[in-house]
Amino acid sequence: MVKFLVTIMFLFGSAIGSAASLNLEMDKINEGISQKPEQYFYELQAQLNDDISIYEKVKLQVIISELAYYIDQPEKILYFVQEAISSGVLNDFWYTRALINKSRGHFQRRESNLHLITAQMAYVKAKSIGEPSLETAALLEVILANIQLNKDSQRAHNLKLVKKYLSFLDDDLYKAILLQRYTTILRSLERFEEASKISQDTIKIFKQLGSLHFTSISYYNFARVEEFRGNFQAALKAMELSYRWALKDNNYLNQAFSLTRMAQYQEKLQLVEDAEKSLLLAQQSAFKTQSSRVQLLMYKNIAEFSCRLHDDTCYSKFETAIEHANANNLKQDKVELQRQLSKIYATNGQYQKAYEVLSSTID
Repeated sequence: MVKFLVTIMFLFGSAIGSAASLNLEMDKINEGISQKPEQYFYELQAQLNDDISIYEKVKLQVIISELAYYIDQPEKILYFVQEAISSGVLNDFWYTRALINKSRGHFQRRESNLHLITAQMAYVKAKSIGEPSLETAALLEVILANIQLNKDSQRAHNLKLVKKYLSFLDDDLYKAILLQRYTTILRSLERFEEASKISQDTIKIFKQLGSLHFTSISYYNFARVEEFRGNFQAALKAMELSYRWALKDNNYLNQAFSLTRMAQYQEKLQLVEDAEKSLLLAQQSAFKTQSSRVQLLMYKNIAEFSCRLHDDTCYSKFETAIEHANANNLKQDKVELQRQLSKIYATNGQYQKAYEVLSSTID
């Protein structure tokens, strides 16, 4: 059995000793990641200004990029990874770790081709250095990217391999984080029973670790599984639990994500007034975060909700969402929103407006 020290080995691997002069105690790092990843994200950035060597600095940048993934800031993931890689001093372990983080940044930005290319590079590198933990993380990204691109002749083999890798890991934070990625894959493949079971396993692990942040996320993922299988009552119940854990954590990011999805489920269950209240709360929480993604999800859902209610502000709310996507360089989201708006115009007989919006998607 491979033994991991919570997420620390995930971040530091065999190079942990060389980072000792950063004065980052093991317990403190574990606690920071598990309990307050956003706060820790900023604390570690401040340490980049300390008098440390270039080797220590680039490792710290890789760790910060990992934390950026946990708090949904893909721009920061890509920025700190690029800073670390461009230094030219990362060893193979840290370079592989940086590539995995980079692939996740592209995933969050919905850049599927870049997600796949980077994940493949990470997987090849992880195999060459014989690091099972990194192989597992990289292979999960390869599988997920291929699903998004609707390809991968090796999917069955890769799924079997990644399941084997995961079975070697202890039930710690690292494994639970990887299981969340695995759940996303299973959900996409409509393997709902297995996805549901694994989601509940991650909830147990995160609760045992006392991680409010990740427990909220694990309930969120469980709710998404129920959503995909069409069980909106169960999805709403799980998402309400996600929201409650986010409230306990005073975590506006998780609150905004949970509330936005709650509104979707409430509308499906014809709880329209509850959905309106949830969207209002989601908007308030989203504006207190640094996440352009959760803000876009909120704008998009408000626009869609308004259109379904035949609200006169439907079009302008879609325009607001499109402007937000454009301002944050979320190209794929912008195009999809423009296509949605064009379809709505066409449905309402405004064909000239539909054509104009659709034409603007062509760069």
